[in-house]
Amino acid sequence: MIKKIYLEIILSISLIIICLAGLIFEVSTYSGTSSIMPYGVLTIACVLSFFWLIQSILGLKKPQLLVENVFQDSIEGKRFFIFFCITLIYVIGITLIGFFTATIIAIPIISISMEYRSLLGIATTTILFTAIIFIVFSLFLKVPLPLEIWNKLLGAS
Repeated sequence: MIKKIYLEIILSISLIIICLAGLIFEVSTYSGTSSIMPYGVLTIACVLSFFWLIQSILGLKKPQLLVENVFQDSIEGKRFFIFFCITLIYVIGITLIGFFTATIIAIPIISISMEYRSLLGIATTTILFTAIIFIVFSLFLKVPLPLEIWNKLLGAS
């Protein structure tokens, strides 16, 4: 058994480390405007994780609930774990097969894993989200996104 507050402290510290690693080792290698969004997102995530850590540390003095087998017995724990794994695979997939291809694959998988069953809704969300991201980043901001696997297979650079 672990107190919920300790679990929150561990998770917030882990998120801070992941965000800082992303800022230092990945975003710092981006050039020009392509670093603006990742830098902003990771900075905000790091700040929010820091506030979560502070809130958790301040909550140590209050009586705490015990969490037993959080990832084995609760539906929320299982959903969190599934969502975390899918997100991790998605992030890795972006670099391997490209942003748009990974997104077109990930959105339906995430939707189904979260028990959303409307195939029309899943298809519409996937198409609209991918189209909006393409329009914003490729057409308006002219931000280079990772090369799609289809381009790599066809010999584009």
